[in-house]
Amino acid sequence: MFDLAGESDGYIAATLSRNTQGVNDTTYICANNNGVVKFFSALLNNGKLTRTPLKVNTVRGKVSGKNIQCQFAATVPDSNSTTTRADTSTTSFSMSVSTGTYNASSDGLGSPTAKITTGVVDLANVNATINNQINSNTTAPPNTTAAPTTPAPLVPDTNVTILNASITRTECGRKQLCAAQPSGCDPSNGTCFFLGAQALGGQNFMFDLAGESDGYIAATLSRNTQGVNDTTYICANNNGVVKFFSALLNNGKLTTFTPLKVNNVRGKVSGKNIQCQFAATVPDSTSTTTRADTSTTSFSMSVSTGTYNASSDGLGSPTAKITTGVVDLANVNATINNQINSNTTAPPNTTAAPTTPAPLVPDTNVTILNASITRTECGRKQLCAAQPSGCDPSNGTCFFLGAQALGGQNFMFDLAGESDGYIAATLSRNTQGVNDTTYICANNNGVVKFFSALLNNGKLTRTRLINDHSAYLPYST
Repeated sequence: MFDLAGESDGYIAATLSRNTQGVNDTTYICANNNGVVKFFSALLNNGKLTRTPLKVNTVRGKVSGKNIQCQFAATVPDSNSTTTRADTSTTSFSMSVSTGTYNASSDGLGSPTAKITTGVVDLANVNATINNQINSNTTAPPNTTAAPTTPAPLVPDTNVTILNASITRTECGRKQLCAAQPSGCDPSNGTCFFLGAQALGGQNFMFDLAGESDGYIAATLSRNTQGVNDTTYICANNNGVVKFFSALLNNGKLTTFTPLKVNNVRGKVSGKNIQCQFAATVPDSTSTTTRADTSTTSFSMSVSTGTYNASSDGLGSPTAKITTGVVDLANVNATINNQINSNTTAPPNTTAAPTTPAPLVPDTNVTILNASITRTECGRKQLCAAQPSGCDPSNGTCFFLGAQALGGQNFMFDLAGESDGYIAATLSRNTQGVNDTTYICANNNGVVKFFSALLNNGKLTRTRLINDHSAYLPYST
Protein backbone atom coordinates (compact mmCIF):
# COMPACT_ATOMS: atom_id res chain seq x y z
CA MET A 1 0.00 0.00 0.00
CA PHE A 2 1.39 3.39 -0.99
CA ASP A 3 0.66 6.80 0.59
CA LEU A 4 1.49 9.78 -1.62
CA ALA A 5 1.12 13.45 -0.70
CA GLY A 6 2.36 16.82 -1.86
CA GLU A 7 1.41 20.22 -3.20
CA SER A 8 0.78 20.97 -6.86
CA ASP A 9 -1.64 22.81 -9.11
CA GLY A 10 -1.46 19.79 -11.43
CA TYR A 11 -0.36 16.37 -10.22
CA ILE A 12 1.94 14.56 -7.81
CA ALA A 13 3.63 11.32 -8.84
CA ALA A 14 5.65 8.45 -7.39
CA THR A 15 8.21 6.76 -9.63
CA LEU A 16 10.05 3.46 -9.05
CA SER A 17 13.25 2.60 -10.89
CA ARG A 18 15.49 -0.48 -10.69
CA ASN A 19 18.66 1.40 -11.55
CA THR A 20 19.15 4.90 -12.88
CA GLN A 21 15.83 6.66 -13.22
CA GLY A 22 14.64 7.58 -16.67
CA VAL A 23 13.93 4.50 -18.80
CA ASN A 24 10.51 2.81 -18.61
CA ASP A 25 10.18 3.70 -14.94
CA THR A 26 6.93 2.71 -13.22
CA THR A 27 5.01 5.86 -12.26
CA TYR A 28 1.83 6.36 -10.24
CA ILE A 29 0.11 9.74 -10.69
CA CYS A 30 -2.55 11.54 -8.65
CA ALA A 31 -3.90 14.62 -10.44
CA ASN A 32 -6.09 17.48 -9.24
CA ASN A 33 -9.10 17.14 -11.53
CA ASN A 34 -11.21 20.17 -10.56
CA GLY A 35 -10.93 19.47 -6.85
CA VAL A 36 -10.99 15.67 -6.89
CA VAL A 37 -8.21 13.15 -7.45
CA LYS A 38 -7.87 11.43 -10.82
CA PHE A 39 -5.42 8.52 -10.94
CA PHE A 40 -3.12 7.55 -13.80
CA SER A 41 -0.40 4.94 -14.20
CA ALA A 42 2.44 5.53 -16.64
CA LEU A 43 6.00 4.77 -17.70
CA LEU A 44 8.59 7.54 -17.51
CA ASN A 45 11.09 7.76 -20.37
CA ASN A 46 13.63 10.56 -20.57
CA GLY A 47 11.37 12.96 -18.74
CA LYS A 48 8.20 12.08 -20.67
CA LEU A 49 5.21 10.17 -19.30
CA THR A 50 3.44 7.51 -21.36
CA ARG A 51 0.15 6.39 -19.82
CA THR A 52 0.16 2.60 -19.36
CA PRO A 53 -2.22 0.38 -17.35
CA LEU A 54 -0.39 -1.03 -14.31
CA LYS A 55 -1.54 -3.35 -11.53
CA VAL A 56 -3.16 -0.86 -9.15
CA ASN A 57 -6.37 -0.84 -7.12
CA THR A 58 -7.99 0.47 -3.91
CA VAL A 59 -7.24 4.07 -4.88
CA ARG A 60 -8.36 6.78 -2.45
CA GLY A 61 -7.65 10.48 -2.66
CA LYS A 62 -8.50 14.02 -1.65
CA VAL A 63 -7.63 17.55 -2.73
CA SER A 64 -7.49 20.66 -0.53
CA GLY A 65 -6.28 23.73 -2.39
CA LYS A 66 -2.90 22.73 -3.83
CA ASN A 67 -2.56 19.82 -1.40
CA ILE A 68 -3.10 16.42 -3.04
CA GLN A 69 -3.15 13.19 -1.04
CA CYS A 70 -3.78 9.68 -2.33
CA GLN A 71 -3.45 6.09 -1.23
CA PHE A 72 -3.33 3.02 -3.45
CA ALA A 73 -2.32 -0.63 -3.61
CA ALA A 74 0.05 -1.65 -6.39
CA THR A 75 1.93 -4.70 -7.63
CA VAL A 76 5.44 -3.44 -8.22
CA PRO A 77 7.33 -4.85 -11.23
CA ASP A 78 8.75 -8.37 -10.91
CA SER A 79 10.90 -10.72 -12.96
CA ASN A 80 7.99 -11.48 -15.31
CA SER A 81 7.65 -7.85 -16.32
CA THR A 82 9.08 -6.95 -19.69
CA THR A 83 7.66 -3.45 -19.91
CA THR A 84 9.77 -1.79 -17.27
CA ARG A 85 13.40 -1.45 -16.42
CA ALA A 86 12.56 -2.40 -12.82
CA ASP A 87 12.33 -5.99 -14.03
CA THR A 88 13.44 -8.23 -11.17
CA SER A 89 11.56 -9.99 -8.39
CA THR A 90 13.28 -7.90 -5.74
CA THR A 91 11.43 -5.09 -4.00
CA SER A 92 14.44 -2.77 -4.16
CA PHE A 93 14.05 0.41 -6.17
CA SER A 94 15.14 3.99 -6.30
CA MET A 95 12.13 6.20 -5.66
CA SER A 96 11.15 9.69 -6.65
CA VAL A 97 8.28 12.04 -5.88
CA SER A 98 7.54 14.69 -8.48
CA THR A 99 5.01 17.28 -9.57
CA GLY A 100 3.81 18.47 -12.93
CA THR A 101 1.05 20.19 -14.83
CA TYR A 102 -2.29 18.59 -15.62
CA ASN A 103 -4.86 19.68 -18.20
CA ALA A 104 -8.27 18.48 -17.00
CA SER A 105 -9.82 19.00 -20.43
CA SER A 106 -7.39 16.80 -22.35
CA ASP A 107 -5.97 14.67 -19.50
CA GLY A 108 -2.57 16.01 -20.61
CA LEU A 109 0.30 15.42 -18.19
CA GLY A 110 3.32 17.72 -18.26
CA SER A 111 6.88 16.58 -17.65
CA PRO A 112 7.59 15.83 -13.98
CA THR A 113 9.80 17.97 -11.75
CA ALA A 114 11.39 15.87 -9.00
CA LYS A 115 11.02 16.93 -5.37
CA ILE A 116 12.50 13.75 -3.87
CA THR A 117 14.96 11.30 -5.45
CA THR A 118 16.46 8.44 -3.43
CA GLY A 119 19.07 5.78 -3.93
CA VAL A 120 18.04 2.14 -4.24
CA VAL A 121 16.18 0.98 -1.11
CA ASP A 122 14.15 -2.10 -0.23
CA LEU A 123 10.50 -1.04 -0.08
CA ALA A 124 9.82 -3.86 2.37
CA ASN A 125 12.40 -2.56 4.88
CA VAL A 126 10.65 0.12 6.94
CA ASN A 127 13.96 1.02 8.63
CA ALA A 128 15.90 1.59 5.42
CA THR A 129 17.91 4.83 5.34
CA ILE A 130 16.39 7.39 2.98
CA ASN A 131 18.38 10.35 1.67
CA ASN A 132 16.87 12.86 -0.74
CA GLN A 133 19.60 13.16 -3.35
CA ILE A 134 18.17 16.41 -4.65
CA ASN A 135 18.70 18.33 -1.44
CA SER A 136 21.25 16.37 0.57
CA ASN A 137 24.06 13.90 0.10
CA THR A 138 25.88 14.47 3.37
CA THR A 139 25.49 13.05 6.86
CA ALA A 140 25.84 15.22 9.95
CA PRO A 141 28.31 14.01 12.61
CA PRO A 142 26.75 12.46 15.74
CA ASN A 143 25.19 14.91 18.22
CA THR A 144 25.11 17.72 15.68
CA THR A 145 22.33 19.24 13.63
CA ALA A 146 22.69 19.18 9.87
CA ALA A 147 22.62 22.60 8.27
CA PRO A 148 19.44 23.33 6.31
CA THR A 149 19.77 22.11 2.75
CA THR A 150 19.42 24.60 -0.06
CA PRO A 151 16.97 23.56 -2.78
CA ALA A 152 18.62 23.08 -6.15
CA PRO A 153 18.14 25.68 -8.89
CA LEU A 154 15.23 24.98 -11.19
CA VAL A 155 15.63 23.18 -14.51
CA PRO A 156 14.57 25.58 -17.30
CA ASP A 157 11.33 24.72 -19.10
CA THR A 158 9.39 27.68 -20.46
CA ASN A 159 6.62 25.77 -22.20
CA VAL A 160 3.36 27.43 -21.19
CA THR A 161 0.28 25.57 -20.03
CA ILE A 162 -3.16 27.04 -19.38
CA LEU A 163 -3.68 29.04 -16.17
CA ASN A 164 -7.18 27.91 -15.25
CA ALA A 165 -7.84 30.12 -12.21
CA SER A 166 -7.41 33.89 -12.11
CA ILE A 167 -4.54 35.33 -10.12
CA THR A 168 -5.75 37.00 -6.92
CA ARG A 169 -4.22 38.88 -3.98
CA THR A 170 -5.64 36.39 -1.45
CA GLU A 171 -2.21 35.28 -0.20
CA CYS A 172 -0.67 38.76 0.00
CA GLY A 173 0.90 39.26 3.43
CA ARG A 174 0.41 35.57 4.24
CA LYS A 175 2.44 33.61 1.70
CA GLN A 176 3.26 36.28 -0.89
CA LEU A 177 5.04 39.59 -1.03
CA CYS A 178 2.90 41.70 -3.35
CA ALA A 179 3.26 44.92 -5.36
CA ALA A 180 0.22 46.40 -7.11
CA GLN A 181 -0.93 49.48 -8.99
CA PRO A 182 -3.41 50.86 -8.04
CA SER A 183 -2.26 50.10 -4.50
CA GLY A 184 -4.19 47.16 -3.04
CA CYS A 185 -5.90 46.21 -6.30
CA ASP A 186 -6.91 42.63 -7.01
CA PRO A 187 -5.86 41.29 -10.45
CA SER A 188 -8.93 39.03 -10.53
CA ASN A 189 -11.21 42.07 -10.61
CA GLY A 190 -10.61 45.03 -12.92
CA THR A 191 -7.49 46.78 -14.21
CA CYS A 192 -4.55 45.92 -11.97
CA PHE A 193 -0.81 45.68 -12.47
CA PHE A 194 0.36 43.05 -10.01
CA LEU A 195 3.44 41.07 -8.99
CA GLY A 196 3.39 38.46 -6.23
CA ALA A 197 6.45 36.53 -4.99
CA GLN A 198 6.23 33.39 -2.84
CA ALA A 199 9.36 31.74 -1.42
CA LEU A 200 9.81 28.08 -2.36
CA GLY A 201 13.15 27.71 -0.56
CA GLY A 202 16.67 28.94 -1.26
CA GLN A 203 16.72 31.17 -4.33
CA ASN A 204 13.54 29.62 -5.79
CA PHE A 205 10.30 31.61 -5.90
CA MET A 206 6.84 31.29 -7.41
CA PHE A 207 5.75 34.49 -9.16
CA ASP A 208 2.28 35.75 -10.08
CA LEU A 209 2.30 38.47 -12.75
CA ALA A 210 -0.73 40.30 -14.13
CA GLY A 211 -1.55 43.46 -16.06
CA GLU A 212 -3.03 44.93 -19.22
CA SER A 213 -1.17 45.31 -22.47
CA ASP A 214 -1.60 44.81 -26.22
CA GLY A 215 1.92 43.36 -26.24
CA TYR A 216 3.58 42.03 -23.10
CA ILE A 217 3.85 42.45 -19.36
CA ALA A 218 7.16 41.91 -17.58
CA ALA A 219 8.63 41.60 -14.11
CA THR A 220 12.18 42.82 -13.55
CA LEU A 221 14.48 42.20 -10.56
CA SER A 222 17.49 44.37 -9.87
CA ARG A 223 20.07 44.19 -7.07
CA ASN A 224 20.68 47.91 -6.99
CA THR A 225 19.65 50.60 -9.43
CA GLN A 226 17.58 49.09 -12.22
CA GLY A 227 18.97 49.11 -15.72
CA VAL A 228 22.12 46.97 -16.03
CA ASN A 229 21.75 43.24 -16.76
CA ASP A 230 18.53 43.09 -14.76
CA THR A 231 16.73 39.74 -14.67
CA THR A 232 13.43 40.06 -16.54
CA TYR A 233 10.52 37.64 -16.96
CA ILE A 234 8.14 38.40 -19.85
CA CYS A 235 4.63 37.16 -20.65
CA ALA A 236 3.51 38.19 -24.13
CA ASN A 237 0.12 38.06 -25.84
CA ASN A 238 0.82 35.75 -28.78
CA ASN A 239 -2.48 35.79 -30.68
CA GLY A 240 -4.54 35.16 -27.58
CA VAL A 241 -2.20 32.80 -25.72
CA VAL A 242 0.76 33.52 -23.47
CA LYS A 243 4.30 33.15 -24.79
CA PHE A 244 7.03 33.34 -22.17
CA PHE A 245 10.48 34.91 -22.52
CA SER A 246 13.34 35.45 -20.11
CA ALA A 247 15.68 38.33 -20.73
CA LEU A 248 18.23 40.77 -19.36
CA LEU A 249 17.38 44.47 -19.31
CA ASN A 250 20.20 46.87 -20.21
CA ASN A 251 19.61 50.61 -20.47
CA GLY A 252 16.00 50.10 -21.50
CA LYS A 253 16.70 47.32 -24.01
CA LEU A 254 15.74 43.66 -23.58
CA THR A 255 18.14 40.89 -24.60
CA THR A 256 16.43 37.49 -24.78
CA PHE A 257 19.33 35.25 -25.82
CA THR A 258 20.13 34.24 -22.21
CA PRO A 259 17.79 31.50 -20.87
CA LEU A 260 17.05 31.90 -17.17
CA LYS A 261 16.11 29.19 -14.67
CA VAL A 262 12.32 29.20 -15.03
CA ASN A 263 9.73 26.43 -15.18
CA ASN A 264 6.09 25.56 -14.40
CA VAL A 265 4.88 28.44 -16.57
CA ARG A 266 1.11 28.92 -16.80
CA GLY A 267 -0.70 31.76 -18.48
CA LYS A 268 -3.90 33.11 -19.99
CA VAL A 269 -5.03 36.10 -22.05
CA SER A 270 -8.43 37.80 -22.00
CA GLY A 271 -8.57 40.84 -24.26
CA LYS A 272 -5.72 43.06 -23.08
CA ASN A 273 -5.50 41.30 -19.73
CA ILE A 274 -2.46 39.03 -19.41
CA GLN A 275 -1.86 36.78 -16.41
CA CYS A 276 0.94 34.32 -15.87
CA GLN A 277 2.45 32.27 -13.09
CA PHE A 278 5.92 30.75 -13.06
CA ALA A 279 8.63 29.37 -10.79
CA ALA A 280 12.08 30.94 -11.06
CA THR A 281 15.49 30.69 -9.45
CA VAL A 282 16.43 34.29 -8.76
CA PRO A 283 20.09 35.24 -9.25
CA ASP A 284 22.60 34.05 -6.67
CA SER A 285 26.31 34.31 -6.02
CA THR A 286 27.14 31.78 -8.75
CA SER A 287 25.52 33.92 -11.43
CA THR A 288 27.94 35.85 -13.61
CA THR A 289 25.42 37.06 -16.17
CA THR A 290 23.48 39.44 -14.02
CA ARG A 291 24.15 42.37 -11.79
CA ALA A 292 21.92 40.79 -9.15
CA ASP A 293 24.73 38.39 -8.37
CA THR A 294 24.51 37.64 -4.65
CA SER A 295 22.80 34.90 -2.68
CA THR A 296 20.47 37.42 -1.08
CA THR A 297 16.82 37.52 -2.06
CA SER A 298 16.65 41.32 -1.84
CA PHE A 299 15.88 43.18 -5.06
CA SER A 300 14.13 46.21 -6.39
CA MET A 301 11.17 45.11 -8.51
CA SER A 302 9.38 46.55 -11.47
CA VAL A 303 6.34 45.65 -13.54
CA SER A 304 6.30 46.99 -17.09
CA THR A 305 4.56 46.71 -20.43
CA GLY A 306 5.75 46.87 -24.01
CA THR A 307 5.00 46.00 -27.60
CA TYR A 308 5.30 42.48 -29.02
CA ASN A 309 5.53 41.40 -32.65
CA ALA A 310 4.17 37.86 -32.89
CA SER A 311 5.70 37.34 -36.34
CA SER A 312 9.28 38.16 -35.34
CA ASP A 313 9.10 37.67 -31.55
CA GLY A 314 10.30 41.26 -31.33
CA LEU A 315 9.99 42.90 -27.90
CA GLY A 316 9.76 46.67 -27.60
CA SER A 317 11.36 48.70 -24.82
CA PRO A 318 9.49 48.37 -21.50
CA THR A 319 7.44 51.12 -19.89
CA ALA A 320 7.38 50.77 -16.11
CA LYS A 321 4.03 50.70 -14.27
CA ILE A 322 5.49 49.76 -10.87
CA THR A 323 8.98 50.38 -9.52
CA THR A 324 9.90 49.61 -5.92
CA GLY A 325 12.88 50.12 -3.68
CA VAL A 326 14.99 47.14 -2.61
CA VAL A 327 12.88 44.63 -0.66
CA ASP A 328 13.43 41.06 0.50
CA LEU A 329 11.24 38.84 -1.70
CA ALA A 330 11.02 36.30 1.12
CA ASN A 331 9.54 38.83 3.58
CA VAL A 332 5.81 38.77 2.89
CA ASN A 333 5.28 41.78 5.18
CA ALA A 334 7.88 44.04 3.59
CA THR A 335 6.66 47.58 2.89
CA ILE A 336 6.09 48.20 -0.83
CA ASN A 337 5.87 51.71 -2.29
CA ASN A 338 5.40 52.28 -6.02
CA GLN A 339 7.96 54.97 -6.69
CA ILE A 340 6.27 55.90 -9.96
CA ASN A 341 2.74 56.62 -8.75
CA SER A 342 3.03 56.85 -4.97
CA ASN A 343 0.20 58.98 -3.62
CA THR A 344 1.73 59.34 -0.18
CA THR A 345 4.79 61.43 0.52
CA ALA A 346 7.10 60.83 3.44
CA PRO A 347 8.99 63.76 4.97
CA PRO A 348 12.49 64.22 3.51
CA ASN A 349 14.98 61.56 4.63
CA THR A 350 12.26 59.51 6.34
CA THR A 351 10.39 56.35 5.46
CA ALA A 352 6.61 56.30 5.34
CA ALA A 353 5.24 54.18 8.19
CA PRO A 354 3.60 50.95 7.03
CA THR A 355 -0.13 50.73 7.59
CA THR A 356 -1.20 48.42 10.41
CA PRO A 357 -3.76 45.76 9.48
CA ALA A 358 -7.06 46.20 11.32
CA PRO A 359 -8.01 43.82 14.14
CA LEU A 360 -10.06 40.84 13.04
CA VAL A 361 -13.86 40.77 13.24
CA PRO A 362 -14.89 38.07 15.76
CA ASP A 363 -16.46 34.94 14.25
CA THR A 364 -15.89 31.65 16.08
CA ASN A 365 -18.07 29.42 13.92
CA VAL A 366 -16.05 26.29 13.17
CA THR A 367 -15.78 24.75 9.70
CA ILE A 368 -14.19 21.42 8.81
CA LEU A 369 -10.40 21.19 8.76
CA ASN A 370 -9.92 18.86 5.79
CA ALA A 371 -6.14 18.48 5.83
CA SER A 372 -4.12 17.44 8.87
CA ILE A 373 -1.95 20.04 10.58
CA THR A 374 1.75 19.40 9.92
CA ARG A 375 5.07 20.98 10.85
CA THR A 376 5.99 21.52 7.19
CA GLU A 377 6.20 25.30 7.51
CA CYS A 378 8.09 25.36 10.84
CA GLY A 379 11.13 27.60 10.51
CA ARG A 380 9.91 28.87 7.14
CA LYS A 381 6.58 30.59 7.73
CA GLN A 382 5.71 29.44 11.24
CA LEU A 383 7.17 29.68 14.71
CA CYS A 384 6.52 26.25 16.26
CA ALA A 385 6.48 24.68 19.71
CA ALA A 386 6.07 20.91 20.08
CA GLN A 387 6.22 18.10 22.62
CA PRO A 388 7.95 15.73 22.02
CA SER A 389 10.42 18.16 20.49
CA GLY A 390 10.26 18.13 16.69
CA CYS A 391 7.17 15.93 16.53
CA ASP A 392 4.72 16.21 13.62
CA PRO A 393 1.04 16.53 14.59
CA SER A 394 0.02 14.70 11.41
CA ASN A 395 1.77 11.55 12.63
CA GLY A 396 1.32 10.18 16.14
CA THR A 397 0.94 11.77 19.56
CA CYS A 398 2.11 15.39 19.40
CA PHE A 399 1.23 18.56 21.27
CA PHE A 400 1.83 21.36 18.80
CA LEU A 401 1.37 25.11 18.39
CA GLY A 402 2.34 26.99 15.24
CA ALA A 403 2.10 30.77 14.75
CA GLN A 404 2.26 32.51 11.36
CA ALA A 405 2.32 36.32 11.08
CA LEU A 406 -0.45 37.83 8.96
CA GLY A 407 0.58 41.43 9.59
CA GLY A 408 0.36 43.78 12.57
CA GLN A 409 -1.04 41.95 15.59
CA ASN A 410 -2.80 39.33 13.44
CA PHE A 411 -1.60 35.73 13.41
CA MET A 412 -2.74 32.36 12.07
CA PHE A 413 -2.43 29.59 14.65
CA ASP A 414 -2.24 25.81 14.25
CA LEU A 415 -3.08 23.92 17.46
CA ALA A 416 -3.03 20.14 17.91
CA GLY A 417 -2.88 17.61 20.72
CA GLU A 418 -4.65 14.72 22.43
CA SER A 419 -7.36 15.14 25.07
CA ASP A 420 -10.74 13.75 26.05
CA GLY A 421 -11.83 17.33 26.71
CA TYR A 422 -10.03 20.29 25.17
CA ILE A 423 -6.67 21.59 24.04
CA ALA A 424 -5.75 25.24 24.55
CA ALA A 425 -3.10 27.77 23.59
CA THR A 426 -2.29 30.53 26.09
CA LEU A 427 -0.29 33.71 25.49
CA SER A 428 1.17 35.67 28.39
CA ARG A 429 3.19 38.88 28.40
CA ASN A 430 5.15 38.04 31.54
CA THR A 431 4.51 35.39 34.18
CA GLN A 432 1.59 33.21 33.17
CA GLY A 433 -1.51 33.35 35.28
CA VAL A 434 -3.04 36.82 35.20
CA ASN A 435 -5.54 37.66 32.45
CA ASP A 436 -3.68 35.53 29.94
CA THR A 437 -5.21 35.30 26.45
CA THR A 438 -6.36 31.71 25.83
CA TYR A 439 -7.76 29.99 22.73
CA ILE A 440 -9.58 26.70 23.35
CA CYS A 441 -10.61 23.87 21.00
CA ALA A 442 -12.94 21.39 22.68
CA ASN A 443 -14.18 17.95 21.60
CA ASN A 444 -17.95 18.47 21.46
CA ASN A 445 -19.26 14.98 20.64
CA GLY A 446 -16.76 14.47 17.84
CA VAL A 447 -16.69 18.00 16.42
CA VAL A 448 -14.63 20.98 17.47
CA LYS A 449 -16.20 23.78 19.52
CA PHE A 450 -14.13 26.92 19.92
CA PHE A 451 -13.91 29.16 22.98
CA SER A 452 -11.82 32.17 23.85
CA ALA A 453 -11.02 32.97 27.46
CA LEU A 454 -8.77 34.69 29.97
CA LEU A 455 -6.71 32.56 32.35
CA ASN A 456 -6.43 33.81 35.94
CA ASN A 457 -4.68 31.78 38.62
CA GLY A 458 -5.50 28.53 36.87
CA LYS A 459 -9.15 29.40 36.18
CA LEU A 460 -10.62 30.09 32.73
CA THR A 461 -13.15 32.86 32.23
CA ARG A 462 -14.80 32.74 28.83
CA THR A 463 -14.33 36.09 27.09
CA ARG A 464 -14.96 37.15 23.53
CA LEU A 465 -11.63 37.80 21.84
CA ILE A 466 -10.90 39.08 18.36
CA ASN A 467 -10.89 35.96 16.23
CA ASP A 468 -11.82 34.90 12.71
CA HIS A 469 -10.14 31.57 11.99
CA SER A 470 -6.97 33.41 13.01
CA ALA A 471 -6.22 35.70 15.92
CA TYR A 472 -5.42 39.30 16.77
CA LEU A 473 -2.94 39.52 19.61
CA PRO A 474 -3.30 42.01 22.45
CA TYR A 475 -0.60 44.66 22.36
CA SER A 476 2.20 43.97 24.82
CA THR A 477 3.14 47.13 26.64
